Amino acid sequence: MARHPCWNTTIRRTPLARGPLLFACSLLLILSCKDGPTGPGNVGPGAGGPVNLVVPSLSGTNGCNGADQLFLSCSEIDLPVALSLLTPPVSTLTRIAAAQSGPDLFYATAILSATGDSTVLELDLTDPVNPVITHLLPVDTLDAFVSGFFAGAGVQAQLAGIAVLDNDTVVVAELVSNTILAVGRRTPNFLLHYAGTPSMAPAFLDGAARSAAGFALDPESELCPIEGGLVFVADTGNNAIRIIVASSPLDPNSMVFTAAGMGPAGAGFADGSLVQAMFDAPTGVSAHCADRLVVTERGDGGEGHRLRNIIFTGLDPVLGTLTGMVLTETGDGTAASVSDVVLSAQTAAPQAPAIAATGELYWIDSATGVLRRDSIAGFVDCPLAPAGDCATLSSVCPSTGPDFAPGASFSTAISGDGDLYVLQAGTTRLRRFGP
Repeated sequence: MARHPCWNTTIRRTPLARGPLLFACSLLLILSCKDGPTGPGNVGPGAGGPVNLVVPSLSGTNGCNGADQLFLSCSEIDLPVALSLLTPPVSTLTRIAAAQSGPDLFYATAILSATGDSTVLELDLTDPVNPVITHLLPVDTLDAFVSGFFAGAGVQAQLAGIAVLDNDTVVVAELVSNTILAVGRRTPNFLLHYAGTPSMAPAFLDGAARSAAGFALDPESELCPIEGGLVFVADTGNNAIRIIVASSPLDPNSMVFTAAGMGPAGAGFADGSLVQAMFDAPTGVSAHCADRLVVTERGDGGEGHRLRNIIFTGLDPVLGTLTGMVLTETGDGTAASVSDVVLSAQTAAPQAPAIAATGELYWIDSATGVLRRDSIAGFVDCPLAPAGDCATLSSVCPSTGPDFAPGASFSTAISGDGDLYVLQAGTTRLRRFGP
């Protein structure tokens, strides 16, 4: 059996070794050596195929198989009463993520009614009439924690994207400090600085996760954990996709580096190698079951309105960096919701990609308020509209307008039993679509 080119005693003793080559080798070990140096399904660098780097975690999917999902049922789960009865009460939800470990178990960022402070909730919607909702953080804990980054200055934290890291932890983007925090799912009051040097000013820096790396996070910046504990970050303000490499939330050697994109001054559109590719305000990132990342671009500079694929192919032996390609999945920069084959369809400020276990990709065209789908057959449509007509109002759920409010902010989640949930930020209502 061929040995992985990164498999040597120096790196094994130092999982996040110093130097770019050793660090990138360590990353490949974490990502691709799940069953030994050349585990099943993993193609080594230079072997003529992509490296199997993108394996969804508990917040992702579990394989590509079967036919396209049919939306034959729809329900609306409105939670104002249940949220108001919490201690302290909650006024609205902002982002959601699915646990995958339960059919209807979710995590959400939310806003407290009395103070406007952010918080993190667990939502068990097994019985949507009697949901079980739990605060994961005591009141004032989050604000005090973030204020501690800035010598105790009074700070009202603001949370954005949330994702399930593992059975014990969720990760969440904090906008005031441009950091990623870890919150315990099972350990009461567990709150940890996960990545990003705390700063009220955005930065674009790779390096030690908690002391050197810099982010430029946005209210729609999403996080995507993959197998092995790594987290991809849609670093919206930096027009880049970043990777947090950590063996655990407590890993003292955790690192951040740039997977693709050219930084805050590099806004635009360019497919090509990881070092050549350009993004325009990427907000969503999701791990596809076909071993690639899918990125949605809001298009603040007018060059977005696309879905892009990131495919990793190996390791540069000289630079010690990951190699790969960024390719357009759909969209041509025109802000419109138009159905067609994947390379000819158009999308309008896409957000919140979610990938079903069967392989379909869903997202919301936030500029038009329409749910979109890239089917297994390679056709992009509007699955809630009759005959895929994106201009026709939804006939699946009671609605007096578009599927969702144009211009709003959205998050999506696929439940453990395959239902698609959509949350419009600043509301208490989830819409659930299923077979």
